[in-house]
Amino acid sequence: ETLSKGFDQPNSNPWIDNMARKPDGSYQILGQQGGRTFMTGTDADLDEYPLFSFAWGNYNLFSRALHVVDQSNVLFVGTATLNERNYLIRTDGVSPNWDLLMDNRFFGNFITVTSDGNYLVVGAKDEDEDFEFLPHALLVSPSKSVLFNNTVGTFPAGSLLHVMEQEDGFVLTGVVSGANTKGGNDMYLVKVSKDFGTILWEKTFGGGLDDSGRRVFEGPDGGLIVLGTTRSKSASQDIYIVRTDNEGVIRN
Repeated sequence: ETLSKGFDQPNSNPWIDNMARKPDGSYQILGQQGGRTFMTGTDADLDEYPLFSFAWGNYNLFSRALHVVDQSNVLFVGTATLNERNYLIRTDGVSPNWDLLMDNRFFGNFITVTSDGNYLVVGAKDEDEDFEFLPHALLVSPSKSVLFNNTVGTFPAGSLLHVMEQEDGFVLTGVVSGANTKGGNDMYLVKVSKDFGTILWEKTFGGGLDDSGRRVFEGPDGGLIVLGTTRSKSASQDIYIVRTDNEGVIRN
């Protein structure tokens, strides 16, 4: 059975950015409406909870990545529209209860909570404010101790879109470009140590046009499966799936 539900919000032109499942089976929904972040939720049958909308300080927020911390709390990344400051925010779905002002030009695409309880944001940073973005990650503790805040990998341009934790490190995927790629933008796959201090290996996939990695998963045989998009292997943009061993080497 497929469920479908339209949400009739009081203001015009709402849209949903992210949706995440909570431990009890309900869903937290994050979106935009009238230049403001709104948060709402549903139970498993898509019955709507009361709408919640807020601005952070004096600034409206455009929200992006969303992650459920536990039944009571969710994390999301927001950009204040008036000063372009980027925040990592934790909320109970009714009001914010924790926030961190991130680097001004760091834009988070994905958030997760690590096995030791820290908050990990991956995305891209415009280091020199010249609109040339670098793959970037931020690892911070709930007490706001910054454990890592730097570029990831060796490529001169790109963006991280997803991260998966393994026992001995993190595997990240996204998109990179530069002299050592295959042309255009390449699907990017990199593994780093748990402290992000060591690159264990990095790989690119694709062809002469634009390719990207959107999600990375552990395969049933212990390898990796990367789901992304490609323009190099079809006349128009298409789904691109790469299967590798646990060191990023393609499997047939």
